Amino acid sequence: EAYTDEQYDSTLELCIYLCDNFNIPRDSFGYNVYHEETINFAGVVTRSNFDRDKEDTDLNPSFNFRQFLTDINEEENE
Repeated sequence: EAYTDEQYDSTLELCIYLCDNFNIPRDSFGYNVYHEETINFAGVVTRSNFDRDKEDTDLNPSFNFRQFLTDINEEENE
């Protein structure tokens, strides 16, 4: 089931708020991708970035994470 516009917009707004108020760069490894340096990464991370065994995944496939990162960075540049 797809996310509603309200859910997407709320998630975007919260992430922008957290990045701005806690000086978090608006960069990301992506989702459903493990990365060894996640613990030291300054940016937006997901639970799956910490999961070496890839037993857990993040985000329903209906959530367009690439668009989310585009939108988050557009807000920063406005």
